[in-house]
Amino acid sequence: MGVSASSPLDESKCTYIRGKTEAVIKNFSPHYKRQYSVAFCKHIQNELEEHRDSQSHFLKIKPPAEPGMILYEAEILHFAEDLKRWKDRYIVVKNDYAVECFENKEAYQKGASPKYCILPVGGKVLTSEEDYNLLSEKHFPDPLASNEKEPPFVQLPKEFPVFLWQAYLRHSYYCFEDPDAQKQFSAVLNDCVRHLNHGKHN
Repeated sequence: MGVSASSPLDESKCTYIRGKTEAVIKNFSPHYKRQYSVAFCKHIQNELEEHRDSQSHFLKIKPPAEPGMILYEAEILHFAEDLKRWKDRYIVVKNDYAVECFENKEAYQKGASPKYCILPVGGKVLTSEEDYNLLSEKHFPDPLASNEKEPPFVQLPKEFPVFLWQAYLRHSYYCFEDPDAQKQFSAVLNDCVRHLNHGKHN
């Protein structure tokens, strides 16, 4: 039978057990080193990926813009529907993407209410009278229209117009003296339309 648990081991058995243990450790050591290297590299890789993901997530999150931040403001020649004529108005667009029209810059600075305010949701921004007329005729064709060219509904006082077309709503007309100003304002309006259509209010 074997030696009881309480019996001391003699020198020969201690030597045998020590030899077997050293042999097992010696045989396992290369595998352990390989596995440890793989595990350590995997750990470092996970750490780097987590750091990169958290950093990427941090960079993608834009801080919310302050309410009332002005995106555009300028004095623009605008067709006043109530007066049926063109008039200089002070236009302000903030980050709620509404287009506010004031009597003048002084009225805006004094905190007066805008003469009108429109949300260009679902609108189309056009920069030529021809495109505007084509879109209007497409949506509201005149069954009694003749082949003769009719005069435009609104005579343009300047060369570079911007039309804000909205189905079933009053359209807005603006005019500029140079193409750069026209391009800038039309880009702002298009940005407003895009944000409002997708519900991206700040």
